[in-house]
Amino acid sequence: MPVQTSLLNEEAEIVAPGVISTAEAEEVKLAERPDGLQQVWGAVGRSGRGRLDLWERHRAADGQWSPPARLAINGSGEDFDPAFSPDGTRLYFHSDRPGGKGGTDIYVSKRLGAFGFNPPRNLGPSVNSAGDEWAPWPLAKGKLLFASDGWGGAGKHDLFMGDPANPEGPRNFGPAVNGPLSEFDPTLSTDGKTLLFSRGLYGPTGEDFAVWRSDIVGGEWREARPVAIGCGSYTIGLAFLPDGDFSFSSRCPSAEIGTMVIMRMSRDGLDSAS
Repeated sequence: MPVQTSLLNEEAEIVAPGVISTAEAEEVKLAERPDGLQQVWGAVGRSGRGRLDLWERHRAADGQWSPPARLAINGSGEDFDPAFSPDGTRLYFHSDRPGGKGGTDIYVSKRLGAFGFNPPRNLGPSVNSAGDEWAPWPLAKGKLLFASDGWGGAGKHDLFMGDPANPEGPRNFGPAVNGPLSEFDPTLSTDGKTLLFSRGLYGPTGEDFAVWRSDIVGGEWREARPVAIGCGSYTIGLAFLPDGDFSFSSRCPSAEIGTMVIMRMSRDGLDSAS
């Protein structure tokens, strides 16, 4: 039987309890290859490592999933927020590895063989600034959504639309989406009409991030509104999955569920919570 949350969303199932989502670590943001053969996610504290790393599992020839393993492209510091390109041939993520433009930059790695990845490539100054870029969400033709505090905007981290081939730099999503708090972890539905993201604030007494939604109408993004998803007051790592489901990570106040686990729910469940 699938494990379910008993808090805000009873229909939200925990992804692979004890395998991807564990009680010992914090797992954040699931990336699934469109062909369903590989899953990549971010984790902190897994295998006793107190930093952010990328992990993966894949389907073997017999149809069974491989044991979870750290990706070989992890650097010595922070590697996080994975997302596959729409065709599944590239993996995007952010990293603070040496040689970047700022604190954390966005990188891309082409797939190597069935389940490996080539050495990552920095997306360059049309995307990466002297600040921190987080949470890439790749679109067609190399464009992507991401969060940044280095390109100006309404507050801390804002959401941007970028293109590594455009020397003019990324475009801010504007006041319907971005405000004085931090906006990050953007994900776009496959029809391009629904944007979800996390909004909140890091503070000295705690962290509080909720899910917000904006829909495009008449070519313009409508004013974002909150969505009742997750357990507790810390929900991040948002991702629309290739099969149409929606995935997120929540910090749950339950030892049985885990500290921060990855969950998934149907698009119908998402719409009913909006």
